[in-house]
Amino acid sequence: MLPELNPFIRYANILVVNDSHKTACIGLDCRIFYCLGGVAHIKIKDETVELSKGTMVFIPPHTKYSFCGFEKDKNISLAILNFDLTSSKADLVKPLAPVVYKEWDKEIEKNHVVFEEFSSYIVVNDARNFGESVMKIINLFFYKDGYFR
Repeated sequence: MLPELNPFIRYANILVVNDSHKTACIGLDCRIFYCLGGVAHIKIKDETVELSKGTMVFIPPHTKYSFCGFEKDKNISLAILNFDLTSSKADLVKPLAPVVYKEWDKEIEKNHVVFEEFSSYIVVNDARNFGESVMKIINLFFYKDGYFR
């Protein structure tokens, strides 16, 4: 299946974490969160991971996650990339909002291509060397420069 790998970025932006992000949800596409500043925790399935500046987390589709353990008066900002691993659904260009976990319909999972190599979450604690590339992707996406997806 790896020859089919051709990532398609559907959404890229900066997220400021707040109380509304504490609700457990399920992403319909892949997610990368790169911490730009502050400290928070993200609960993925039943494990909690600390996010601090330079930490990057990959979350595969249909994986439960929520943000927790952050101080309301501190700015916790994350770069976020939502994408598919193939371009087979490139016609769906609008962002796919996460589904609240309590409303999740497992039937959705049956129609999704699963790459075994990307089937679990990945944490890179010192990903500062990726920070510039992540921000470049967000800028390209924001300004809609050629081939931004």
